[in-house]
Amino acid sequence: MMMTELGYARSVSPIDLFSDSQGATAMSYNPVNRNASKHIDLADHYVREQVERDTISITYVSTKDMVADAMTKSLPKDQFNKLMGQIMGYLLG
Repeated sequence: MMMTELGYARSVSPIDLFSDSQGATAMSYNPVNRNASKHIDLADHYVREQVERDTISITYVSTKDMVADAMTKSLPKDQFNKLMGQIMGYLLG
């Protein structure tokens, strides 16, 4: 792992990743054999492998609560202010 090579100790607990895709979250924990999942990208296989190794943990977060959207999407003013308030609360508190 790159961080270990840079001299940082690996955390005992898995890294938390948040996703607003219920399908992607479910596939990372319970791969199914369907036509819809027939052409899964290599990155998705890597994510599943890391979940199995307990390196990462994927948690579903509703789209309306996805704080990263404040930095990556055009949002209505109320939604933007709500998400930025959560980001600032995290940074300051």
